[in-house]
Parts: sequence; C-alpha cells; structure tokens
Amino acid sequence: QEAMQRMEMQFEEKLKNIREEFEQKFELFARSQQQTTVAHDGVRVSTKGSCAAPDPLGEQTHTDLPNQCELYVEDVMREPHEDHGNIAEAEDDPISTLLTILPRLRKRPIQLQWDIRVFGVDSSDAPLYISLPDALEIVGGNSILNISIIQLWAMYMDKLSVEQAQAQVYGFIEPQSIQKSGNTQVQIQQYMQTWMSDSGRDIYMAPYIDGSYWQLMVIIPKEYTVVWFCSLHRKPSHEIKCQLQG
Repeated sequence: QEAMQRMEMQFEEKLKNIREEFEQKFELFARSQQQTTVAHDGVRVSTKGSCAAPDPLGEQTHTDLPNQCELYVEDVMREPHEDHGNIAEAEDDPISTLLTILPRLRKRPIQLQWDIRVFGVDSSDAPLYISLPDALEIVGGNSILNISIIQLWAMYMDKLSVEQAQAQVYGFIEPQSIQKSGNTQVQIQQYMQTWMSDSGRDIYMAPYIDGSYWQLMVIIPKEYTVVWFCSLHRKPSHEIKCQLQG
C-alpha cells in the first residue's frame, strides 16, 4: 500500500512538473510573438523646423503646430529575426517540438509519428494529429483533453523513462486502441495481451476514457494487479473489467 501511494505521489509530481514547464515555454513563445508584432508596426520619424517634439506617451494632441512643420519618415523599422528554434532550445521531446510548430498549427493540424516500440502499434494505424485548439488545451486546465493530447503525453512519459534507464520498467498502452468506440472487445483484448506479452514491461499506464472523462489504469501484469485512478472516484466500467479479465 505504501509503495502504491509513493508511486502515485511521484506520478502526480511528474505531471505537475511537465505542465509547469510547458506553461513557461508557451508564455515565452506568446511574448515573443507579441514583441515581433509591435516591432513590425513601428517606424522611425523625425521632425524638421522648430516644432515641439511629440508627446512620447501619445496623450497630447497638438493643434497649434505651424504649417511649415513637416513630418518625414526616414526609414521603416525592419522586423527583427526571431529564431523560434532557440525558444525550445532544440530539446528532443514532443512538448518542445509542439512549441516550435505552433505557428504552423494556426494554418492546419499536423501529424506526429511515434516509434512502434512506444505503443506496440504503428502510428499509421492510430494517427496522431495535433491542432492549435489541442495545444491550447494543455495550458488551459479547464477542458477535457483531446485523445491526441493523451497520446502526446504518453510519448513524453515514455521518453522520460528511456532517459532515466527505466524503459524496461514502464510501458504505455495506446489510448485510442482500447476505447470501445471504434474497437471491439476482442480487438482490445488482443492488442493489450499481445503488447504486454511482447514488450515484457513491469508496469503499464493505460489512459482510458469513460464517456467524456479520462481515467488511468496502472497495470502490473506480474502481480496480477490493476490500480485505478479517477479523480471523480468512479469505479471501472463493465467493459474495461471484461477487457482486463480476458
């Protein structure tokens, strides 16, 4: 019991750190976009003759300027070059990759690929498309996350496991492949059994959606144990119980 509580605390702390890191990077990216827009609209000007200098705050309206006062635009201020790749510091993880492609997300969703070792299924069988609204959900904190974001989260957690030499300890179940929408019970059971048997990890994290609410299963095959996480304290559905028993 103590071990499971400790694992739950570590898991929650990791999620908190990931979200804080993304919020910081997203805020930095948004600030750089605003600065670029302001700089692009500016011009350098000078006044000729004996006219008074314009109010730097733009709060005064000069109605008594002489006719000979002329305004000259000397040069257009060039838009500074922003290397958005430096914002993410070229970090090789899905979250940082997402930050570098936010401008592209404004135009159209993009597809991300994963290695088959992550979920045991090819990414073409369960395509991962990320749109701008999906990306904004991550930092919004008040909406149900799209399944694409859950896939992205699992990819990132897998990367952390590899970096910490825990790749053979933690495994991840591809969330779209175990949803009852679009999959039969036989297909779900076959996927889970085949993947866990072939990969041989000690612990598997399986995000599961019940209606419109995400829950998390932590499966420990060698101990025949399943830990169920649900912030609404809902019990596992009949469908997921049948899938696990199979």
